[in-house]
Amino acid sequence: MVKSGREGQDRALRSWPGPSYDAIYMLASAFERAKTVEPDAVVKALEQTDMQGAIGRIRFGKDHQVVYGFDPKETALGLVFNG
Repeated sequence: MVKSGREGQDRALRSWPGPSYDAIYMLASAFERAKTVEPDAVVKALEQTDMQGAIGRIRFGKDHQVVYGFDPKETALGLVFNG
């Protein structure tokens, strides 16, 4: 059952720190590799992302989605805590 209000927010926030942390480093790396903030160049750099982060290995599939799985050495992990 999906919770609403403050309880629902508290539960949802438990799963966000890892991906949020990784997203900052992933974007910073893409900007550095692209040597610009021009969107097409940054997208190309993001497509080439292959890094170890808090949620595991972060890379993108041909569908531009993060590759998720169960081995953090090979894929990102989707993680949700229910309390």
